Amino acid sequence: MPDQNLNKQTTSPFEIVTSTKKKSFGKKGIIVTFLIVVFLILSVVAGVLLVRQRQNIQEKAQTTTCPTAEQCPVTGAPSHLRNCTPAQADGSPDEQLCNRVGRIGSCGGSQYCCPSLNGAWTKDMTECAAATPTPGPTGSMTCSDNFSDSFDSTIDSAKWSKVGDAKVSSGQLVLDVTSGQQTGSKITSTKYLTGDFVITFDAPALTKTGTGAVTGTLILVSPDGSKIVTVGRNIKQEAHNVAVNFVPGNQNKSVVINGTDSVSFKVERKSGKITTSYKLSNSSTFTELIVFTTTLTDDLIISLAAMPVTGNPLPATTAKFDNFSITCLSTPTATATPTATATATATPTATATPTATATPTATATATATPTATGTASGSSAGTSSTPRPIPVTGTDWPTVVAGGVGILVIIASILLAL
Repeated sequence: MPDQNLNKQTTSPFEIVTSTKKKSFGKKGIIVTFLIVVFLILSVVAGVLLVRQRQNIQEKAQTTTCPTAEQCPVTGAPSHLRNCTPAQADGSPDEQLCNRVGRIGSCGGSQYCCPSLNGAWTKDMTECAAATPTPGPTGSMTCSDNFSDSFDSTIDSAKWSKVGDAKVSSGQLVLDVTSGQQTGSKITSTKYLTGDFVITFDAPALTKTGTGAVTGTLILVSPDGSKIVTVGRNIKQEAHNVAVNFVPGNQNKSVVINGTDSVSFKVERKSGKITTSYKLSNSSTFTELIVFTTTLTDDLIISLAAMPVTGNPLPATTAKFDNFSITCLSTPTATATPTATATATATPTATATPTATATPTATATATATPTATGTASGSSAGTSSTPRPIPVTGTDWPTVVAGGVGILVIIASILLAL
């Protein structure tokens, strides 16, 4: 009888049986792993952003708190002072913007001047003397108008407007500035000066009471305030000087003099070229100070000013002026040197035939050689404060650790999925 089990299929011991349940579980595992990886990536990104935000908050707190915040002026923003000397009551710096012409600022214990709207703060306080608002000129004049003033009795209101303590005393213009006064004192022409000219004036004395630098100068300013020439006296580090300066460019020169000397100045403009000279009381001729390399063809506002520049408080200042005049440039005169020689000779002979010989020789030479020499030298001097240290930005150790852990977890998850 046949074996009934022959119809049953015997399972081979070498047959590999695949479970559909395992396959299903493997697919789900990959999906779960993928979701975990995405979650971890998002977690790492969020962690980095939070750490960076914390760093930014710390850096901002460090850079806006005195005394480390002080910058005079702020790096990259020359119209902005950030003063911590002194700081405000809450410890934050005193922020000062150059948003008004003639504004006086204070930073790091020094005085600063705002010479033009949104311009760069400067320690040259004479620019604020030039920028101090005064009644504007109502007309113009030229050198042929022969403008002059010997300041015999009073300040002529038809010629000048005044700011501060300006008066005439003993036949001289006297400009006084009290201790701590920041705006100075000056008189300003009521008309613009146009064309070529020669300005001469005397500066008999400049004195001060207190510690710091002071000036007594002629100031020539373009109508928009962008170009300024100053010529006159100053007292700097207790030394008396004659000094000139041209802005922009800071072309300047100074010469030490005896403080008791009276000084005369001459300023010439020819085709936009400015030449400055001075003469001490014991000299009969002018000595050239500088020929500015920058041309200045603008109409000009004229001021005579006394201004304290540095000091805490600013020192009291007195500047005196006299014999101010504007004339025209003299026309160069050519010099001619004629030379002429004439010779006539008559020689009679012994015969009845006279012979006469005449040899005229004439030579004329005229030479006119005008020679003009000019030397211009300009130097730029400035003082800038040392920038305060700013915390270094970028990732710190929490960021690095968070990033490293995140990367390791991602790699491990991928390996498990495989």
